[in-house]
Amino acid sequence: TQPTHAALARRIMATSLVLVGHPRRDDILLAIGEHDSGWLEQDAAPTVDPASGAIVDFISAPLAARQAWPGRGVARLAATAPYAAALVAEHGLTVYAGLRSEPAWHTYFADLEARRASLLGMVGASVETVHDDYGWVRLADLMSLAFCTEDGPQTFREWTVSRRGDAVRVEPPTFGIITSIQVVGTRIARRSYATDEDLRGAIAQGTAVTLTGTATA
Repeated sequence: TQPTHAALARRIMATSLVLVGHPRRDDILLAIGEHDSGWLEQDAAPTVDPASGAIVDFISAPLAARQAWPGRGVARLAATAPYAAALVAEHGLTVYAGLRSEPAWHTYFADLEARRASLLGMVGASVETVHDDYGWVRLADLMSLAFCTEDGPQTFREWTVSRRGDAVRVEPPTFGIITSIQVVGTRIARRSYATDEDLRGAIAQGTAVTLTGTATA
């Protein structure tokens, strides 16, 4: 699930030497661990695309679902950790940045930017500060995604994240992470699923698996 992937992202970045002594380390790690918590509801009741029978994931989810999850994640943190909530809002703004000019997304960006501004006002932080700190959130996100999805190389700022076998690497190696990683999931058949209930039944009867590897930066 997305929250499982986010928890792995936090474990990876928690070993980073670059955050040792960082004045906002706790908030950054909290935001990493919670950056996809808005997907909890979707992951708790997974669905299929009725046209293809494919599992609906965080990329293929309907517009309403893709626009709703960042706000839920922000709301979960806003009262107790407003700066971490602002980092989650920054994540929602960043991952869909390429859609900013689309009319259907105008309200989404305006609302999320307003929420980010309000949260930053609560702690007296600037947009520039949250933008800089968000780099560690996104980097941890991409490292975990590379491991969980076997996705191709992804470039973010000055870094390239890639997976080679069971190893996730960040290049150039400008900060210290060398750690073993693992994530638990459920193995189900790669097939077309007739209905949501068909998919959920397969998950309930699936086999638990633990994937292990290493992360290096």
